[in-house]
Amino acid sequence: MTQLKPHYDYPEADRRLAAACYIFGVPTLYCILTAKRFTRFVGGHATQAFLMWILMLLYWLAVRIGVNLIWWLFGLIGFFFPYLSFLSFGLCFVAWIYAVKYGIRAYKGETFEIDRVRNFGEKFIWKTE
Repeated sequence: MTQLKPHYDYPEADRRLAAACYIFGVPTLYCILTAKRFTRFVGGHATQAFLMWILMLLYWLAVRIGVNLIWWLFGLIGFFFPYLSFLSFGLCFVAWIYAVKYGIRAYKGETFEIDRVRNFGEKFIWKTE
């Protein structure tokens, strides 16, 4: 019985680094600011993971501002939602599970594109016509 291997056999260290970029976010800065950005596998995943973390931060900020706005508006009339802050915690947890999913795929040696991240990058970072 033959084992299925990825199309390209990337080194273990590169696959771990690409997975860490998705799961933790901070290693993306290492990859982008050093010579690792020139390797196709790690550089591509690091750039995509960096944009993914920026997009998740923007989503979290929008939810956090919305929660504070609701607290402020309803606080004026004396009504308070005590557990509304769990919404932003839940969003963070779901976003991290989303990142772990792509980290596992990168660790397996897959190359892929995340549609939302690609659209975000094309719209705001690099302009394609």
